[in-house]
Amino acid sequence: MRYDLETMIPAAKRARGQWWSDGVCAVAGCTRCSPSCDHCWYEGMTHRLFRAMGEPWRDVVDADGRWTGGVHYLPERMERAARARRPRAYSVWGDLFHEGLMVGDIAHAFATMAGAPEHLWFVLTKRAWRAAYLLTLYDPPLYACASPPANVVIGTTLDGHDTVDRLTNLRECAEAGWPTFASYTAVGPFDAEPEDLVGVRWLVVECESGPGRRVPRDAWLDRAVGMATEAGVPLLVKQWDEGGQVVHLPCKQCDDFPTFGDD
Repeated sequence: MRYDLETMIPAAKRARGQWWSDGVCAVAGCTRCSPSCDHCWYEGMTHRLFRAMGEPWRDVVDADGRWTGGVHYLPERMERAARARRPRAYSVWGDLFHEGLMVGDIAHAFATMAGAPEHLWFVLTKRAWRAAYLLTLYDPPLYACASPPANVVIGTTLDGHDTVDRLTNLRECAEAGWPTFASYTAVGPFDAEPEDLVGVRWLVVECESGPGRRVPRDAWLDRAVGMATEAGVPLLVKQWDEGGQVVHLPCKQCDDFPTFGDD
């Protein structure tokens, strides 16, 4: 089965640079581990919206809107998303590879995704080291099929911190048969070389947009575009700063949305 993002994501969402059709909150809570966590949109959204919903959201952020360290897997949300009739391109929110999640929880998530092949699932993590271990070395495998499911795309966030290590871990996933992508949040220079991007199927670039956001440098964007182009990796600029304003820039994508899945 092939998954074409051009058709799976509504045109209005693509025009805003959105690279998924729907989000699914699979994990409540997190902990900060990287520079791009300083203005975490998921932390802010949990504080503003989800905390009023009660457990398990109430105990994962404090009164000041900071993560408390509590982390909970939400299996019912994954199962509900898997039952959707129309094919979706899901962005799985929360870090499925957080150290606070049990392997059984992660295995349930992957079994649910593999069992819904009509949908495409993007799993983005800052903990690429744990993803590489659990997806390439852990026995028994987390997924209930003979090979990595083509509808689950493993991604890591790049923000100028441990970039090469994260891409090395991501490449290990790619070599094991997982489709992969990377998302660069421009809070520091893009410090990857073309050889570091080997195995990456897609690079998404964006600047911060929330309160207290850090303004990126155009040179960082130019380097990301240059390195992706040299490596032959399709690139999408989701949003960028223009004159102090965050603007969605689908016109600056260097290639079409890639197609995932089997030929």
